[in-house]
Formats: sequence, structure tokens, C-alpha cells
Amino acid sequence: MEDFPQHENAQDQAQARAPRMTILAGPNGSGKSTVTRGLEQDPEFPAARYVNADEIAKTLEKPVADADTRRAWAQTIAPNMPDLPILGQIRYLGARMSEDQIASELEKGVSNTQMRNAFAAILADDQRQQYVNAPQKADFAFETVMSTQGKLALFDDARQKGFQVDMVFVTTENAAINQQRVLNRVQQGGHGVDPDKIAERYQRAMDMLPAALQRVDTASVYDNSHHGPVLIAKKEDGQIVFPEIQKPQVDNPVTQGKWDRDWEQAREGLVEMQGKLRDNVRALEQDAQALREHPSRQGKAFEQAGIQQGSETIGRVVDITQRHVLQFDYEDQRFVLHDRSLLTPGAMPKLQEAMQSGTEVNLTYQYGPDSKLANQGKTLEQTPMMGQRELDQYLFDPNSRESPKPPGP
Repeated sequence: MEDFPQHENAQDQAQARAPRMTILAGPNGSGKSTVTRGLEQDPEFPAARYVNADEIAKTLEKPVADADTRRAWAQTIAPNMPDLPILGQIRYLGARMSEDQIASELEKGVSNTQMRNAFAAILADDQRQQYVNAPQKADFAFETVMSTQGKLALFDDARQKGFQVDMVFVTTENAAINQQRVLNRVQQGGHGVDPDKIAERYQRAMDMLPAALQRVDTASVYDNSHHGPVLIAKKEDGQIVFPEIQKPQVDNPVTQGKWDRDWEQAREGLVEMQGKLRDNVRALEQDAQALREHPSRQGKAFEQAGIQQGSETIGRVVDITQRHVLQFDYEDQRFVLHDRSLLTPGAMPKLQEAMQSGTEVNLTYQYGPDSKLANQGKTLEQTPMMGQRELDQYLFDPNSRESPKPPGP
């Protein structure tokens, strides 16, 4: 694969460049593990620092014998447990668990699937955060379904702390394919995922993919709907490109025979999938460009909002489009562009109200232990308005006879 170029001395090369955070992303059942197996053969893949929640879950299924490990893990898990209704159905457990209860579950092996997956997700997130925040930065990789905004917040955080962020995204043409593959996996003894969750995560991941492509340094996007992954999009040198769809050439004669037999029909689906992604990426880029180039914004800094934990912008809502919210920060004299796919729906009525009333709001990004964005609508409602300001030269062209009209939500 092209994502990790071969080098004669990979260790020397790694020391000469920025540390890499590699994301292996895609909805449940897309076939990330197939691509991962190929990447793991590359000498630059950080196999010793590969964070995989599924592998952690397998470890937790067995008793954790070491008392110090149990205690350390319980201390990490306890404050970050999400409110899972299923836990209330398990004897003494309520919505929250104490460190002692968690340690007890670890000591005997966590038999409940929902609990085990929740523990594993928290431990995986903690490991990622440790790698990002380590004084001595080193390459690491992790796997994710990328269905929550908090994962993209980690992209921003890692880049700010000096990492090169590389993403490999594996998807399919529709969620039904993923659901069937997970069902097949369960029938073969693998772990299951609720079909409705698969569909929800698939849609959220695909909705956020254009924003994710903007927030990484390099990316390869594969459609794995058929007999193996096919490259449909790539980001390199800061540009997102959509290469011509090519029939795979593989060493396995059986698989190659399937590609030869099914190629024409498969190609139609691949081209359609690529076209949808290209349209969404371009629509996002064009919408941002139109906001940036409006005469009223000339001469002021124009930035994409950082979405790291706790990031905030205080200012006036200037424009709301189908894909963005534009805010003007008076303090720093800058326009800040927020991607609507990374905001909560509950925030939009408050932002529209603030734009119409001419008040300022504090738009913040706060994530819960499940990496989902907190209720921004509630945050905005609780944030005191900063006061009315008249339209002025910071927002609008003083030579224009009409103030620009927002295109609406």
C-alpha cells in the first residue's frame, strides 16, 4: 500500500521527521482489519503502539491477575463511565460504578459485552491521550469507527502538539453491507454490534468524513464493498484528490477471478460512492470559500475553528449556511468558521437567534467520556450574552449600501 513508503532504514527516517499519529477509521464491518493487516507489514507502522479497543476488550474478557493493573485501570475507568442503561440490569450496578466494583469485574473477567466494550473504549482513549501528551513524542496508531466528534477533536489536538496526522478510512457503499458482515462475524464466533448502532455510526462517520479530511495531513479513503479495498480518494500535499477508479490486481487468483467477473457492476457502485464523497467535499470547500471571499470579510483573519476539548470562541454570529456557522471574534479580530457537521443540532436554534438579535455567544466544544459532543444548545443557553453591538466595519463593508444577507440555515 502507498500510505507508508518503504525506506532502507525506517528507524532513521522516523527520527528525521515529525511523529505520526495514524488513524485506521471506518464504520463497524467495513473491513478495517483487512487493511490494517497490510499496513502492519510496513516497517514504519508503529505496531508496538497500536491502540485497538477490540483487542483491549478481548484482554478484559479474561481475568486481570495483577492487582496493581486492576486498580490503575479501575481508577481510569470509574470517572469516565458513560451512563449506560444496560448496566442497571446487572445485579448491584447502577448508572455509575465505583472503583471497587470495576476492579472486581476485572479480577474475574468482564463477561457482560456492553460493560466490557465500555471499559475497553475508555482505556483505549486514555492510551491515545497519553501518547498525544507524552513529553517525548513517538509514532502511534489507533483504530476507530469515527462516529463521534471527539475523535476529530483528537486530530486537532495532535496536530497542535506536533504530530503529523495520517488517516486511512475504510467504508462501504451502504450500511446494510456492514450489518451483514458483522452478523457473519458473530456467526463465526466474533463480537457483535447492534444493527441499529451500525447504521447510526455509519451515517455519522460518513457525514463527518469531509471534515475529517480537512483536519488530517494525509489520507487514503477506500471503498471495501466488494472483494477488497479500492482507493476512491486521497489527500496529499494539502490537496484532496479523487483518482480514476482502477480494477485491483491481486496475487490471489481466486480473488482476481472474482474481480474480473464482477468488475463492471462493482465499478458502477465505486464510481457512485466516489462521486458522493467528491460532491460533499467540494460543497464543504465551496461554502467555506464563498464565506471567506465575501467583500465584508476582507482584511480580517479567517480561521477554521479548533475543536479540541474546551476550545471556545466568543463573538457575534455573522452567517449561517447549510454547512457552516461563521462567528466574528471582536477580541482577536478574526472570523471563525464552524463546521455544522461537528456541532450538535440543539445549538442551531440558539445560534440563529443570536444572529438575528445581534448578540454575542460563547461557542464551546466539550466532550463527554463517550467522545460525543456535549449539548451545545444548553451551553449557549447558559452563557450570558455579551451585549448588543451595532454593525460596523469589522463585519461589513462600510462602502456597501446593503448589509450582506445570510443565506439561511
